[in-house]
Amino acid sequence: MTKYKMNTNSNQVTRLTMQDGLLAGLPTDPSESEIQAFITGKIKAKVDLVEQKKIIAGLSENTALGKRDLDKLWKGTAKILTKQKASDLSGCDFYPSVDDHSDLLIEYVCKRIADTNTPNPYLFHRSAELVAVQRDEDGRALIVTVDKGLFKHHANNNCKFVKTTFVDNEEKQRRVLIPDDVIDHVFKGPRDSYPPLRRLTTVPTFTKGKVLTQQGYQDGILYDPAKGGNIEQVPSAPDEALVKECVEALLDLNADFSLDGMSREELEAALKNGASLPSFAHLLAYMLSSIVREMILGPCAGFLIRKDRPRSGATLLATTAERIATLQPPSLMTLPLREEEVQKTLISAMLQGSSYIVFDNIGSNGEIESDSLAAAMTAYPSYKGRFLGASKIASAPATAVWAFTGNRSALSPQLAERMLLIEVDPRVENPGARSPSQFKYDLQSEIEQKGPYFFWCLLVLVQNWIAKGCPEWTGTPLGGFERHAAIVGGILDAAGVNGFMENRSKLVALVKTDDPVNDFMDALISMHENDNSTVFKAGVPHNEVGLNILAFRAVLEDAGIAMNGFGYKVGPDGETFYPVAADKKIAQQIKKYVGTVREADGVSYRLVEVEGTSKKTGKLYKLEASAVQSAKTVGSDETALQEPKRKRRRSKLFTV
Repeated sequence: MTKYKMNTNSNQVTRLTMQDGLLAGLPTDPSESEIQAFITGKIKAKVDLVEQKKIIAGLSENTALGKRDLDKLWKGTAKILTKQKASDLSGCDFYPSVDDHSDLLIEYVCKRIADTNTPNPYLFHRSAELVAVQRDEDGRALIVTVDKGLFKHHANNNCKFVKTTFVDNEEKQRRVLIPDDVIDHVFKGPRDSYPPLRRLTTVPTFTKGKVLTQQGYQDGILYDPAKGGNIEQVPSAPDEALVKECVEALLDLNADFSLDGMSREELEAALKNGASLPSFAHLLAYMLSSIVREMILGPCAGFLIRKDRPRSGATLLATTAERIATLQPPSLMTLPLREEEVQKTLISAMLQGSSYIVFDNIGSNGEIESDSLAAAMTAYPSYKGRFLGASKIASAPATAVWAFTGNRSALSPQLAERMLLIEVDPRVENPGARSPSQFKYDLQSEIEQKGPYFFWCLLVLVQNWIAKGCPEWTGTPLGGFERHAAIVGGILDAAGVNGFMENRSKLVALVKTDDPVNDFMDALISMHENDNSTVFKAGVPHNEVGLNILAFRAVLEDAGIAMNGFGYKVGPDGETFYPVAADKKIAQQIKKYVGTVREADGVSYRLVEVEGTSKKTGKLYKLEASAVQSAKTVGSDETALQEPKRKRRRSKLFTV
């Protein structure tokens, strides 16, 4: 196409060229749609601003459209193309400009995050919150709430934006972050557009369908493998020799914890002979519970790892078992003293997604009781509570396994009804003074080297149960925990481990009475039964011939009883003790308890003053015993957790 036009500057007729070839390909006498198609091609070719102005000038010379109409057509076409590119994210070379309309930017960010969050999600929704998984400095995987700052970090990692500028009539583009108003809009969007995260695990676990989870995300479970946790394949039908090897390996690792007061040799002999090993059975149940948690359609019973003296190894046993079952460092907590803080602590711990929630060193003084804790332990499939430091109510999936360690810990009836007992009893006066040579393994290094093998042993026990047809345990379970007992007890039975729930009577005996005076009388009765010549006094004893005089202070401290008004203290390890200064308070308070009666094993005991005591010994007290008839009606029912008969044990106060 060639046109002639008067050059107003030179008053000459000049032949107009095709603007240096920029109009090549334009049809003769083009229609508006053909002009728009021509402009579309130039925009896609990413012509710069200088070329754009030349093209518009040439079009105005060679078509019926003026420059103003051509400018409008160019901008409209560019907007259409930008929207098309924002919807089509398959090309990695497209980066939207922050100068584009905000609707286009929001659409791009939403689609880009949705695409990059599939099939390996990094953002999830949990309890109506946006969450992600992060590891702490110890490599422990935790679920964290995604705030706006963290969301912006993820969005900018996956969405690229540019800003266009012109320098000396030359177009320049530079990488920029997503505008804050776009982040705000997308961040406040509906959470259900993200995949749900119900459980986080760092090891393969069994699904409801009794198959092992695969690495990654599936059906609400994220399996994020622990570092160095390479697990060998488990045979589909393990033979009896392999099952026996796995059970023996797990006992061998833990045999120096003196479970149920038995030595390594005694434990190994008992296992070989098929004897009952309740604490070992419960230790295995503790580790197995998180592996088969998805199979258990209900709450899991808690585990009380109880010791009689400090430094017996209860905490080490709890952490050893958790490291085997998760292949990552354990994390212990303390149970708050104030009930209003317990619920907040529980909901925060559950939202973090840990497989185990372990409360270490629960108190030995008074009753261990918490309505919030009891409710959380029986909650299924979720638990609702208030956030720590906030008034917000949250609901967390109830998938954790509960455990508690304590020194002479006594439970309330409602907590005892939710617990299985693991008893650690080295049978020495000072367990912390034992030589390292008495232990076969340095547990820290042993688990560091062979942790995946011990975990594999647990998988073998489960697979053995599955191969045998999943026979369920048929004993009497804890109320509300029937499915937990049926599955975990069944796995132990199939592996030949006996004793599941067979130390129930010991746990019942640890139920704390509401009246500490009864505990005080029980401690005195225990002394009397050991030696009926025993008498008691407030202060330092001065023994006389024919009398075994004990200080009330020593009896109370030995039994770990916290008597109000008697001047007791609580040490940093949770141990109750009575300083020498307490003798004066005891002497003042003990008068109130003269005449107190306590019945035990068909005998009535009454605390009385000893007549005719000398100034040398000071005022003495003793127990008067007399036979009583039981008021129990023949055929009457007894509840499982009535006030128990107190355990009579030989005190360290006596020299045998």
